[in-house]
Amino acid sequence: MAIDLTALQQWKNEVADPTQLILKPIELERTNDYVDIRTGVKGNMVMLPILDDNGDVVDGSVAGFNATSGPKVSQFSLTTKPYKINKEIALIDLEKYFTGQWLADNSYPDTFAVLDEWVARVIAKNSLTVGQIEWLADTNLSSFPFHIKNSNGFLAQIDSAVGVQILSGAAGKKLGLTDDTTTQSVISIFDELIYQKLPTSALFGRPIVFCGTDVFRLLQNAIKNANLFHYNPADYGLDPTDMVMPYFNSGVLVVGIAALNSTAIANQPLAKQQRIVVTYADNLAVGVCAEKDSENFDIWYNKDAETLRLKIRYHLGVGVKFPDLVATFKLTA
Repeated sequence: MAIDLTALQQWKNEVADPTQLILKPIELERTNDYVDIRTGVKGNMVMLPILDDNGDVVDGSVAGFNATSGPKVSQFSLTTKPYKINKEIALIDLEKYFTGQWLADNSYPDTFAVLDEWVARVIAKNSLTVGQIEWLADTNLSSFPFHIKNSNGFLAQIDSAVGVQILSGAAGKKLGLTDDTTTQSVISIFDELIYQKLPTSALFGRPIVFCGTDVFRLLQNAIKNANLFHYNPADYGLDPTDMVMPYFNSGVLVVGIAALNSTAIANQPLAKQQRIVVTYADNLAVGVCAEKDSENFDIWYNKDAETLRLKIRYHLGVGVKFPDLVATFKLTA
């Protein structure tokens, strides 16, 4: 299989919008459909503005303009770190793949088809890594892979913040379908988090529950067994295959996130297993920076090694605006 160098350059010019491809792994991570995305954030402790108000009023029977306190602009800090995808694949491996995938009369697909499929696969897999950076990253996990130990994700920041409503699990018990000697009811935990622990706020709109897709499936199974599954996802504009569902009539949306699975990374600490985080849609922030230049995106053919190479570089970081508007569930050893 040969790579047409002319077609490679043409693909880069016509198809590969660098900024879009750099951002694609971040856009594909489901968390980022429900948080505040701040673009152009690069560096340590970048201060970002938040607009807040006290909601107070004055006596309307008194003439004149007597201003109430607020609104006020406050700040929260967000640190982003640089990450780079360096990928290389031998042309002989591409040949093996494509000759097995394509019909005999088209066993040698054009360069566009090769690049489209290869780059799409790399980006899809990296979106899982993005989710792990956002949720599981923890600088205290020094023996873990680079993307885990390089920064502090949402869970690390929530666990160290003041004001978070924490619901600790029963000692030695994991979430299960019912309460018994080894498990605690997943429905009971969701009920307590949503109806008792989550602070009321009019600032950020709809409350969101983030959990692993394993906990999401467990919750669905428990609801089914309790004969409480009386809603049609289509009525809410939802696709049941998207791991998103409303929690009964609470107005809370439950979102399953692959990065929060209890086996998302090898040797995952107990404190990061079966985690549930309840907050408001824009209370969690993700900072990104994707600059359109050859330093941050390139794809080229290395003639000496006979390999196709891809480089994508971006900055990514997360922050929690108001920790007192977060409730979370943690297992206890």
